[in-house]
Amino acid sequence: MTSQNQNDLNIAIAAFQKGELDTAERVCINILSRDSCDAGANYILALINGQKGLKNVAINHFREAIFIAPEYFNYRIALSSYYLEINNPESAIKELEIVLSKVPDSIAAHTNIGTAFKKKGNLEKALAHFDKAAFLFRKPQDKDFINNNRQNEVHPTFSMTRETKLEHDIQQLEFLQSRYPSNVIFSQYANKMLDVLASFRSRNINNGLGSFSELEYEKIYDFYNKILFRPILHDESPILGDHKVNTLLSERFDYKADDIVIIDDFLSEVSLVNVQRYCLESTVWFDTKNDSGYLGAYMHDGFIPSFTLAIQPALREKWEKLFLGKVLKQLWAFKYVSEGEGTRFHADDASINVNLWITPDNCCLDPENSGLTLFPINIPENIAFSYYNNDKNRLNDLIKGREREKLIIPYKCNRAVIFKSRFIHKTSGCKFIPGYENRRINITLLFD
Repeated sequence: MTSQNQNDLNIAIAAFQKGELDTAERVCINILSRDSCDAGANYILALINGQKGLKNVAINHFREAIFIAPEYFNYRIALSSYYLEINNPESAIKELEIVLSKVPDSIAAHTNIGTAFKKKGNLEKALAHFDKAAFLFRKPQDKDFINNNRQNEVHPTFSMTRETKLEHDIQQLEFLQSRYPSNVIFSQYANKMLDVLASFRSRNINNGLGSFSELEYEKIYDFYNKILFRPILHDESPILGDHKVNTLLSERFDYKADDIVIIDDFLSEVSLVNVQRYCLESTVWFDTKNDSGYLGAYMHDGFIPSFTLAIQPALREKWEKLFLGKVLKQLWAFKYVSEGEGTRFHADDASINVNLWITPDNCCLDPENSGLTLFPINIPENIAFSYYNNDKNRLNDLIKGREREKLIIPYKCNRAVIFKSRFIHKTSGCKFIPGYENRRINITLLFD
């Protein structure tokens, strides 16, 4: 590539990143008029036309970039992302299988092919690739390896944190040390994090998201936000419990029978104990959500409890009318501080939500106000989902004046609330006994 083409490509990239698509397109066309074999210009044109909705033009430019630079596998990965965006998982898989045959440890390729298999309903293959991606991204490294690669930019998940996140991680490491006393590494990690917490707390207020200082980072970079431990557990069949529909609660609310279903004894006793243990012991709580102090763990990033593969067919068999033809689209869990706020009002981009609580009832000090707040009001179908979900004022406008329709569903361990995903809802604030094992944990499954 000539220096002029490189300079122009940098201009095109900057324009594209600022949303100036016409400028970026014009610069790329000029580059190709001088050199039709410029892979970078074709790649930017692919992204531009993808944003404009010109699918065939975008794919042709991706193909041209790949033909010119077949050894640059990021072009194939980007094409696979576009195929996923336009709901063509089969074509995405073909591209990604080529990448993985040459670069078997590509985190992006494993993540994308996992998403593609999930879209096709092949959850077993999806989970295998998600787990591989999470392991590659978050495996603990010895310090010599990391020091040799320190020139690479550090991902924010490893360089930023909150006070409540550090407090949780210290509590979890101390809990693991008590469970597995022969593994002294947990207490060693906890002591290092205690040192970091003291200095981090002194300069960060209101639980704000902040970067580690260089000295703090040096102490913990080989293990912070890494997959240090996950117990290997096996659920026994059946994984579902008795599924007692809570008619007493249902009678308090006025809604269509299948719009909201409140089920107690959702998981079998063995499955409940296993998922409780998994959530307490697994070091997969990487996402520090906001100033409220709750943490998130996700299916694509190491959170794969033992019931994950079996839950979809089990629910189809138990609730055929609700789940027939539906596939598990997303799975996550949130873990909260002992007392504080919940989530904000939102809706989810799926067909059916299953919201499950797993912390024992004796840990909850205020069950009436520590559950779920729900308005059986849909986000409008004919407007982009993000238009409402990313703007709390628009959501508030939808529920304004409709307070009488609000449902407050109390907390109960092993209670699941099944409802339409586009209903406006939030996890309520919580009041639980202080202590690591007493934190409220709720698990959300989305089906579509």
